[in-house]
Amino acid sequence: MLTLMTGTGLAQAIPIALSPILTRLYTPEDFGAFGLYISACAILVVFVTGKYEVAIVVAKRDNEALNLVAVTIVCSFLISALFLGVIFIFGDKLVSLIRHPEILIWLYFVPLTTWTLGCYHALNYWSNRSSRYKSMAASRVIQSSTSGVSQLVAGLVELGSLGLIWGQLAGQFIATLFLAKSLPPNDRRLFRRVSLRRMACVTRKHMDYPRYMMTGQAVSVSAVELPMLLLTIFFGVGIAGFYSLAQRVMAAPLSLVSNAIGDVYRQKAAEQYARHGECKEFFLATFKQLLIFALLPLLPVLLFGPTLFAFFFGEAWRAAGEIGAILSILAFFQTASSPLSSTVIFAGWLHLDLIWQLSRLALTSIAFYFCHKLGASYQQTIAMHVGVFSSLYILHTFWQYKVARGLSGN
Repeated sequence: MLTLMTGTGLAQAIPIALSPILTRLYTPEDFGAFGLYISACAILVVFVTGKYEVAIVVAKRDNEALNLVAVTIVCSFLISALFLGVIFIFGDKLVSLIRHPEILIWLYFVPLTTWTLGCYHALNYWSNRSSRYKSMAASRVIQSSTSGVSQLVAGLVELGSLGLIWGQLAGQFIATLFLAKSLPPNDRRLFRRVSLRRMACVTRKHMDYPRYMMTGQAVSVSAVELPMLLLTIFFGVGIAGFYSLAQRVMAAPLSLVSNAIGDVYRQKAAEQYARHGECKEFFLATFKQLLIFALLPLLPVLLFGPTLFAFFFGEAWRAAGEIGAILSILAFFQTASSPLSSTVIFAGWLHLDLIWQLSRLALTSIAFYFCHKLGASYQQTIAMHVGVFSSLYILHTFWQYKVARGLSGN
């Protein structure tokens, strides 16, 4: 597990380290188009896999898991091909809806990316099942470094937003090939057991994953990615580019440690809850730890965001620092709350988690809509989004604490 964390940390550090160079090779508009592309892929990849990849880890037998790998890859290909057909027929209407026809040229790369991501997720979950953490860590470093170098080269030859997109796709493709090549000979022999009949069988057996988990995950991802889409529609790709950089710089280092704390909390709190029917003390201890961890790196961004961004990324990105200062408030509450979100799951309150996800999506949409109707600036709109989301995270933490005190949903 330490190997995986180290690899993940290095993979997240590479794009942050390269950002001061990339921001001098690409414009805010380039980053805005790239951020919109990433958001579209993040939402659509949930649908192309049907979340069957999650079942790979929990399948009782390797034969069943291998057929789930095949199902995930085939589903990813078929649904990505369907997306390509939709883009081919309705691409002009889609870009006119977003009000930026220049993005049509990269829209065709989205299906290729979602299929590549679907294959990567399938192989990554199989590696996880087999405890090949070194391969998983190496694939993440390869993906990050290949993407970074490719984007640097593309920036030097002035390819614009396509350079960022091609670089990202190249990194994901190479990482997927690496995972496939790193499969031991015994695994490759096992794949001979894959058949259409077995694939159909495991598809029916694990139908709950696309039926329930896919829906919840789609709502969750859409709530996170929706601001990027709406900022592009209402304020243009330039403002979306500032938002994208601010979010990218703050999310990577915070998510690494918060995910690690969340993994420890999920394991130990679940054991305590199963044994004693509550985990209040461990919840509070973890929450205090998260508060301190979140405050230390975010306070400088809150106080000196524009100056810091202008220094590290160039004067042209000062506005990203203004957005970063606003987003730091949301990042604080998110970092303090998200790692504790497993509480409602192991306590049996799954419907509470779905209500939480739907609330985020609905209130984000409403906040942006009213800000647009009132003619609010992008700073005011982002501040409203931060206020709504922060309030939800406070309420979310309160719910988690109530459950940790022993409120069972079973």
